[in-house]
Amino acid sequence: MQRVLIVWLVGVGALGSGAWGQRRITEAQFLSLLTPEHPAVARAVADVGVADAERLSAAVVEDPRIGFEREDLGDAGREDVLSLSWTAPFDGRRGLGVQAAEARLAAAEARRAAALLQARSEMRRVFAGWVLASERAALLEASIGRLEEVLESSAARAEKGEDSPLAAGRIELSA
Repeated sequence: MQRVLIVWLVGVGALGSGAWGQRRITEAQFLSLLTPEHPAVARAVADVGVADAERLSAAVVEDPRIGFEREDLGDAGREDVLSLSWTAPFDGRRGLGVQAAEARLAAAEARRAAALLQARSEMRRVFAGWVLASERAALLEASIGRLEEVLESSAARAEKGEDSPLAAGRIELSA
């Protein structure tokens, strides 16, 4: 999973930057790709939703019954009775079930936060590697430029007889 994430992130970074070295991207811009829909955290976000639904289900009063009765009292009028009844949970299981569901919700939220932190940490590691690699590439390009200048001057000195052709050949081989 992490390797797929790394490859995906590097690919997005390469495609998003146009050409290497032409556009600077900040760490904040790179981390902005990590949204709740991101595959690295989507599962943990979904688990929070499931745990929240389970908590709501545990808190619902079971089997409520609504009743309506109308009694005709003759000359005294009539009496309408609307009632709501349910079986009270005297054994204490409902309260414990609600507490357990709330604990599962808290655990799911903690796992989501941990997944987000882990994904952010991995993205920061990838970003740091990417920045270091691009800086190394820039340094190597500058070094190659200087080496080519030395090669030209060494070849010119070798043609004039001021330097050994063997030394110029070694510099050319290094370049």
